[in-house]
Amino acid sequence: MGNALVHRGPLMPLDLPLPLLLAPLPFVLYALRQRGWRFLLVLTAFWVYLLALVNAVLFPIYLPEPGVGFNYDSTWAQIDHLIQYRGLNLIPFYFGRCWELPRPCAIGILENILMTVPFGVLYPLLRPLPARRIPLLALLVGLGTESAQLLVMLLVRTNYRSVDINDTLFNALGVMVGYGLLWLGRAVRAVLFRYLCARA
Repeated sequence: MGNALVHRGPLMPLDLPLPLLLAPLPFVLYALRQRGWRFLLVLTAFWVYLLALVNAVLFPIYLPEPGVGFNYDSTWAQIDHLIQYRGLNLIPFYFGRCWELPRPCAIGILENILMTVPFGVLYPLLRPLPARRIPLLALLVGLGTESAQLLVMLLVRTNYRSVDINDTLFNALGVMVGYGLLWLGRAVRAVLFRYLCARA
């Protein structure tokens, strides 16, 4: 009888256990009771966004087939293979041959920025932060996405993605852009409110 826990090939989000997907339910109930519907709507939007972010960053996870592909004797051997085949870049603003195909390269950069814009909008609505802390938050988000990719690859012992410090920087920029849009929206709302009050 086969082991039901062994999953070969790509692992998709719906393969995750249901309790993990329902983990935020207690927070939702707390938000509904203590903070009201407005907070709950933002929390729900943030959770849906986080699921989409995890899906984009980590999935599908390709579990190695026995005897297929590279077999690594150690974690360091796997990392060395990543570096040799340009799967790991730790040099900021080094793009290798990316710009030999300008359009796909530019699209990839734009996608990395846009991917974290919602984080910069939604997170401060849930937990207000002073503006001076936003750059640190943005950097942590960027580091988190790339570190998660590297960690998963090391855990399953297969290199199915590249890890690039530039992605970290562009993800961080996306958070900053999102926060800037939130600040701009609040400023416009304040101006409109004062204008309408003056005309009343």
